[in-house]
Amino acid sequence: MIKNKRYLKFLNIICLTVGNLLILSSFLTFGFLIARLNDKNGFSAILYFVILYTLLYITLLLHELGHAFFGELTGFKTVAISLGKYSFVNQQGHWKFTKKLLVQGAGAQYVGIKKDHNDTRSILMLFGGIIIHISLIFIFLMIGLILNHWLIALPQILINLGFVFLNINPNGITDGAKVLELKEYPHHSKLFYQSLEHAAQLFLDSKESNLSDFYSLDDSLLEPGIICQTVLANVIEVQILNGNLELAQQKAEQLIQFTENKFIKAATESLLLLIYLLQNEKEKAIKLGKSKTLQTYLKQQQYSLQTIKAYYELECLGDYTATKKSLATADKFLKQSHLLQDDKTFYTALNATLQKNLNNAISSKHS
Repeated sequence: MIKNKRYLKFLNIICLTVGNLLILSSFLTFGFLIARLNDKNGFSAILYFVILYTLLYITLLLHELGHAFFGELTGFKTVAISLGKYSFVNQQGHWKFTKKLLVQGAGAQYVGIKKDHNDTRSILMLFGGIIIHISLIFIFLMIGLILNHWLIALPQILINLGFVFLNINPNGITDGAKVLELKEYPHHSKLFYQSLEHAAQLFLDSKESNLSDFYSLDDSLLEPGIICQTVLANVIEVQILNGNLELAQQKAEQLIQFTENKFIKAATESLLLLIYLLQNEKEKAIKLGKSKTLQTYLKQQQYSLQTIKAYYELECLGDYTATKKSLATADKFLKQSHLLQDDKTFYTALNATLQKNLNNAISSKHS
């Protein structure tokens, strides 16, 4: 891990900027090359654009298949591969198609589990996606040189180079950040496997597993790293489910102050907002609710987040229309959300209470 926070922020900005600019430039380059075609009716331009757009999604899928391939080589069993909301899940050797929401900022996801937690080759699995992008750069470079045809090859080289920069980013929820963390903090590998097993149960729609089965106070390490801090955020949520609100608040406030990761900060702020609301600390909730990062995070369609959002809108803003909309969104995406049995029970009960309170408030207003 890079411990110098300024250097970490600098590298984060560089990787994000260069990566996104390369992907943007791939489409601009494609447009420039299309403009040079003698295409009077525009059919070729439309066809090439469809091909390029399709290849973008294929590239994302190949990234996850890279994780799966190198995961299988190093002892992982593939549980799920997702592209957007669409997932293929391996249930007892049979693959089935399902829909699952992905976390903010993720376009695709690979989930695998491993029995041998002492095997240190997990880093190769994490590098699988990056290896695929580098391989594709080489393949399209050869296609361009051999065929002297760059209309598809050059944009694909730029797209894959962009994905390399985005994935080696030492901050965020990237493969590069996880690799650096596991190299610097080998004891985080235990937490890494816990997270994968938790994710596997989410995609398998386990009727028996609870969030508390995977995370306890023994796992609450306040150390650098996306893996460690994700686990701590889950520990905080378990404490909320168990009613230990003071302890959960203490740990949430510590993590928010400690982390340099925007994703972790936003996720933990959403939990802290829930804690304030449960403790009827409206002033603190209103102040926290003004956070732009949190507001963006709460736009996700996850059932738990939409329920927290509705709670805030009802209790702090008194916005009945917004509350009703958030509750409806939560209900719509319940089956696609990341919930095990204990957190599902908690949030569905809270959702029902909010719906009842909303109806009572509307009735009182009209009477």
